[in-house]
Amino acid sequence: MFVHKRVLAAALAVASLATTPAFAADPVSILDQVKQRGKLVIGVDPSAPPMAQLDANGQATGFAPDLARVVAKELNVAIEFKPITGTIQIPSIKNGDIDAMFGSTTPTVKREDVLDFTIVYNWDYVVPLVRKGDSGDIKTYTPPKRVATSKNNYAAQLFKDLVPTGQVVFFDNYSDSVDALRANQADAVLLNSFSAKAYTKRYGDSLQVGEAFFTDPQAIVVRQNDSRWRNFLNHTLQRIWARGEFAALYEKNFGYKPEFKLWSDARLQPGIEK
Repeated sequence: MFVHKRVLAAALAVASLATTPAFAADPVSILDQVKQRGKLVIGVDPSAPPMAQLDANGQATGFAPDLARVVAKELNVAIEFKPITGTIQIPSIKNGDIDAMFGSTTPTVKREDVLDFTIVYNWDYVVPLVRKGDSGDIKTYTPPKRVATSKNNYAAQLFKDLVPTGQVVFFDNYSDSVDALRANQADAVLLNSFSAKAYTKRYGDSLQVGEAFFTDPQAIVVRQNDSRWRNFLNHTLQRIWARGEFAALYEKNFGYKPEFKLWSDARLQPGIEK
């Protein structure tokens, strides 16, 4: 029996459609979601002053919240802050609970497997915070000494690289880690130097900042594969820098002007305007 060529061609076309996988539509960019809802939702770590902290009224203060408020103003939307620490940072971004994490997160290769980052917007040092009179050299913190830090902190791996037998105790946040140090439940805390200095001021002469052992780049954390949102933040950060607002906010919170430049040491990205 012979099949008409047109009938055969039609049948093959239908079969091809049936076996062709359906392509999902691209997810809506966070940028469009923020504009539609009229509110920017930002995660901050309140245990990392002066990058972020809560004041007596429970309001987010510090460099990260100040910078995020300028970004919200650029978008002409309201802003909401959510306290995010430790291991909940990644799921909070992936699940859409927050639009971005403004803090001191290090953009490691491993983290880029599940998240994306803006350009580096701050540089600092990782240091041990120790009790007054104790060694400031992190390499001397071998067992039975114990080092504390917050969960998911890259500084723990840096410490283990230097002291392979070192003992690390993890807490939900930096505040709990510092409390453990003050209670003699730990012998040092791993954190950024700006937060270490803030805790020494808070607790008087009982603590001291140790020697830096890592130069730490920090970036804003965003959802993976959302280039429109990431590009918007990158360009906005540079416009804020070009206007001088970035340096003013930085000096207000850290007490000194930024000792680095955005995008490159030579210049901002071509096309950036104030």
